[in-house]
Order: sequence, then structure tokens, then C-alpha cells
Amino acid sequence: MPVIQARTREQLRVDVGWNLGHPFVLIEADATGLVTTLITDDFPMGGPNEHRGKYLVFTSGTNDGSIRRITSSVVTDGQSTLVFHPAVAAVTADGDTAELWDESYD
Repeated sequence: MPVIQARTREQLRVDVGWNLGHPFVLIEADATGLVTTLITDDFPMGGPNEHRGKYLVFTSGTNDGSIRRITSSVVTDGQSTLVFHPAVAAVTADGDTAELWDESYD
């Protein structure tokens, strides 16, 4: 039986996600955003508001551990801008990582 006491919440959350059929995507910010936006090129195509209602779980940087709901999203020139609410403590920085969970897994 594997030892889980030494695992982080992030590791446990990802393991549970895999067992639920992988309802999340690991993403990385590719430009500096705002306290209400994350910019990534992990979704170079897609329609407006494709990610609306999903949950963003920050896994690095100043906002590590913050969970926010996506209120809108747009793709421009191969980059997706995810707009979330409420604002986080600091602007999202290039290189920040996060998990994007389907809306049914808050």
C-alpha cells in the first residue's frame, strides 16, 4: 500500500483527478497577466467563453493555492486569455502554473 502522508495536496488532487477520468488540464502562463487574467498558449484554438465556468487552481507563484472561477475566455493570435473572479493577490506572471478543472469539479 502506498504511503500518502508525505504527499502534497496538489499531488493528491491530481491523483484523484486522474481517477475521475482526467477532468483537468495542467497549464502555464506564457505572459504577464493581471490580477483577474491568466494568459496561456496552451489553448491556441477555441471559441469565445470556451472555458467559462471552469475552475483555475494556481499551483505556483504568489497566488499558489488560490482557486478562482473562469468568467470568460478569448483566443487571440494563438493565446488564450482566461478571465477569472475574484481577483488574486498578485498579477499572474509568465511561468506561473495552474490546473484548469471542468466546472463540475469545484
